[in-house]
Amino acid sequence: MPSPAPPATVFSWNRWRSAASAGGKGDGGSGGDARGLLPQDRFRLPEILYRYPLVWAALLAISSGRLAWHFQLTHPTALWLCAGTAVAAVVASMRWASRPRFSMGCAAVAIAAFGAWYGGRSVPPSSDDLSRWASRGATPVAMRGVVAGAAQWRPNPNYRDGDEPGSAWVTEWDFLCTALQDGGKWSSAAGRLSIRCVGRVTAILPGDRLQVHGDLSRIDPPTNPGGFDFAAYNRRQGKFTRLRADSPSQFSRLGVDSRWWWSRQRARVVRWVDQNLHRRVIWQQAPLAAALVIGQRQQVDWEDQQELMATGTLHMLAISGMHVEIVAWAVLVACTLMRLEGSGRFALIATICLFYALLADAKPPVVRAVVLVIAFEYARLLGRRTRLSNLLGLAALLLFLMRVTYVDEVGVQLSFLAVAAIGVFVLTPGDAVLRWLPAPVLAPAADRSLLRSLGRQVGSAAQSMLRLSFWVWLVTCPLVWTHFHVLAPIAIPLNVLVALPLALSLIAGLLTGVLGWCPIVAHASGAVCGSGLWAIGQLVAAAADIPGGHWWLPAPPLWWTLVFYAVIVVHLLVRGTRGRRELAIGLVAWVCLGAGLFAWGPRGFWGGKNPLSSESPGACNVTFLDVGHGTAVVIEKPDGGVWLYDAGRLGAAGQSYRDIAAALWAMHVARIERVIISHADADHYNAVVGLADRFVIAHVSSTPQFWESSDPWVRQVHTALDKRAIPRDTWWAGTQGGVSDDFRWRVLHPPAHFDPANDNAASLCLLLESRNKRVLLPGDLEGDGLLELIELPPRPCHVLMAPHHGSLTVDPRPLIQWCQPDWIVISGGHRAGRAEVARHYRGARHGLAVTFSDGATRCQIDPNGKLHVRHWATGGWRPLPSEGSSLPPQ
Repeated sequence: MPSPAPPATVFSWNRWRSAASAGGKGDGGSGGDARGLLPQDRFRLPEILYRYPLVWAALLAISSGRLAWHFQLTHPTALWLCAGTAVAAVVASMRWASRPRFSMGCAAVAIAAFGAWYGGRSVPPSSDDLSRWASRGATPVAMRGVVAGAAQWRPNPNYRDGDEPGSAWVTEWDFLCTALQDGGKWSSAAGRLSIRCVGRVTAILPGDRLQVHGDLSRIDPPTNPGGFDFAAYNRRQGKFTRLRADSPSQFSRLGVDSRWWWSRQRARVVRWVDQNLHRRVIWQQAPLAAALVIGQRQQVDWEDQQELMATGTLHMLAISGMHVEIVAWAVLVACTLMRLEGSGRFALIATICLFYALLADAKPPVVRAVVLVIAFEYARLLGRRTRLSNLLGLAALLLFLMRVTYVDEVGVQLSFLAVAAIGVFVLTPGDAVLRWLPAPVLAPAADRSLLRSLGRQVGSAAQSMLRLSFWVWLVTCPLVWTHFHVLAPIAIPLNVLVALPLALSLIAGLLTGVLGWCPIVAHASGAVCGSGLWAIGQLVAAAADIPGGHWWLPAPPLWWTLVFYAVIVVHLLVRGTRGRRELAIGLVAWVCLGAGLFAWGPRGFWGGKNPLSSESPGACNVTFLDVGHGTAVVIEKPDGGVWLYDAGRLGAAGQSYRDIAAALWAMHVARIERVIISHADADHYNAVVGLADRFVIAHVSSTPQFWESSDPWVRQVHTALDKRAIPRDTWWAGTQGGVSDDFRWRVLHPPAHFDPANDNAASLCLLLESRNKRVLLPGDLEGDGLLELIELPPRPCHVLMAPHHGSLTVDPRPLIQWCQPDWIVISGGHRAGRAEVARHYRGARHGLAVTFSDGATRCQIDPNGKLHVRHWATGGWRPLPSEGSSLPPQ
């Protein structure tokens, strides 16, 4: 067997070799030598560029491309100028290659100009033909076009027990519209959109030309603070609208477009694998298996996803480098057993990894991992060493060419950051970049027993995995915390515990999906896959219940995150990989300090006074969140404490807390002083359980009628409050609090022994007063309850929340005449945005705000007692166009 070639780098710029100093030795592929990323004696630019050329190329191209995207560099003249600059710089770099510094400068200009050109030409339009047809509400349309992507299946969030079994799932496709029906005739219209249909549809494939009838709606920016910007996310993919169909019967196939042949074949394979998984995987773990094998994370129930998120194991559902490396490791084991070496092993590993990547729809983390695995194995075939940093740069360039805005996605950022952390802090200069485990396991030392050898190997592997898990968690912690609002140190040991069942489940799941035609193999592998995933579920559930294992918190300040990563960069520049223990202690202390920012104060999870805040009272804010048909009113008291009046919405009860939690986190809230539930309608309280999982709730208050309700959803609230030992209060008319002009409150309804005709009539009616400004929150008050209220002496107020979400079935005039508001706020869904609702509630004396149309509405009473009414639009609070009149103090 020939001896391997001497170590060298896979990527080298030979004509710049002479410009690099003697200190520019290869980094061994392990993340750099112990001296750091930069030379210690003096700064040698040629050496740095020589050692990490693809890193700098990726940074230049991505930065210039994102700048061109951000500034909308789409003018043809600008694009031609960038292209010409790139070509001229390439020619100059080649012409003066004997002058390394000048040549490198020209190459950098060429890369930056190319990045700007590519980024500018990739900017999508600001709208499409479908945008003028769509509104935020549903518009019935008929359209024709072609399916542009494989089906994706997900559980129907609105499904309830007793509904038709076929409606338990929802199917979604990408669709290219070519024509719309307008007044009985078809007109040309171009646009890309997502189509969602109730039911698990498997017969529609990419390339099918369809005629679809459904409800078209516009994808709007967030209408609440802290909300995810789905409009910006979809615009990066050229989508501005979406369409919903209630049944597959609303689809008619017109033919097949042969240009989609490859996507059609891939979709058939995905469908085949998914069907095999759902038939063969036991313990009802097929959705999780589909997430592992074909990347369809959306098949997993929302509650299970959140449990994985809380324990830091959600990455299992998003196919990433870890999954590709597990597959590559399994193939390498098979090659070792078959004694397959050299080019045969490389071809087999590359083929299977590429197949897995295509099966997973070539998501960015998968592309990154495949590039690394294939490059490492190719270097091993050549007997050469590799630089991990350069391979990451190559992967980043490929992703940039696939889509300019991939760099904005948090999953991509976490993927690269995790691998960089492993390369810098976990692998040592003596390590290979990938330590293939089969060799020492299959060939133990001669002077040891097999059992002892295996035990030591397992112990050593566990220790290495624990160190790896710690550094990956620590380095990615700020990004995870910022985007997902969770800090989960329990992930460090848990990821080690789930590693083996995860690897077994992934390999068994692939065998189940691909070999479904062989019942014996499919049943056996399906049992292994299901059992492994069941074990993971048990570990995750147990870890989620460990006190202190995770904290849900508002995102840390930007300055805190920048300091965290600046410390890492400075440490690497100054000390390299030396002093990792001291760096780890410092970073952990910094994380604890960041968490401490949300520990004290009225909004901190421990409560009390914040020693860093002033004692002077601030403004009183009453914010009506846009939760669709439902109610969630955030009351920020002048002392900083937060109350929440009602928390719920109609439909998707398991996810009803999402918009409320995001808004509270945007307000830097970790502790809710009091949740007030008006009555026993689910759209007023079904988010309480989810909020109790994510926030410290000091008290929950409601009426006797609510606490005595036999509704099973109310019983769930009781169970959740008992589990967390949250105190409950019973309020009725006359209950009041507050002793200063800064903040007072009083319950006006219901009386203690009121016998209502229905739950709505017993709604808790709360009057807030701050600095002689009053806000009335009546819940869904109607019928005999409304009559009971207006028989009280009139209570003029400045802001009234319309009862019953602005329903036209309730006459608001008696209540409006009784309280004479300056402003009426309607918290409702698309029905509340209708013109007849505005006519019903608008008056000459008061302004009107509708959360569906205006977004979240904030009524702020400043320290001087002046009322400001604003709504959430374009990422900030904007004044509403109309003004209310001032009422005299009572």
